[in-house]
Amino acid sequence: LVAVISPSRRSWLTHVEMPATSFGEGALFKASADGYLFVTARHVVDGPAWNASKAGSGALIAMASGTWGTADVVARHKSLDLALLWVPREKGSGTFVQPVAKAGPSEGENVFVIGHPEGLRFTLSTGIISRLHDNTIQMSAPVSPGNSGGPVFDDRGNLLGIVTSMVDKNGDPNAENL
Repeated sequence: LVAVISPSRRSWLTHVEMPATSFGEGALFKASADGYLFVTARHVVDGPAWNASKAGSGALIAMASGTWGTADVVARHKSLDLALLWVPREKGSGTFVQPVAKAGPSEGENVFVIGHPEGLRFTLSTGIISRLHDNTIQMSAPVSPGNSGGPVFDDRGNLLGIVTSMVDKNGDPNAENL
């Protein structure tokens, strides 16, 4: 249910779409006979200046097999670091809808994050919700570059949120797991 996602770029030599040097991840939100809808952080597909730059139109996506496919960015939130990706389905008809937590999360609740920190693909980390503020969940689960766009689950497998940022240790060397 977790994918590797990279902005697409064209090779200057072959003009073939290929992954960029940076990548993040996304979570399968819904599958139907028509295709797959993934949710990710907007900066994963648009780059670090996502809220100031003109957005690109596509991304590349790979599941655990490592085979890259093309995804269309079908929605970008205006102010939150969120985007939706669509991958058309070539065959099959299974359906899936990611359960989303009905009640809001609470401080002290266990959380689980699946990601690709520093290129270590499909890594699980755990922690607790440390603080809730507006649309932000502060958690103690370790995240690193490569976790962006990944799901934050509760202990029942419900989606609570999407990893969008961490405190940069270069800016604050005392920041641990923020």
